[in-house]
Amino acid sequence: VISGLTQHLSNTKYHLGKNPQESFLDRLPCRTKEELLL
Repeated sequence: VISGLTQHLSNTKYHLGKNPQESFLDRLPCRTKEELLL
């Protein structure tokens, strides 16, 4: 479990390094995205 979580975190860091807002919003449901953008 820990190794899987670590891999997920490293993948998240990689995506955040590329384009934090875009990759983060892509993971959210549309409704949550709209609420954040309001």
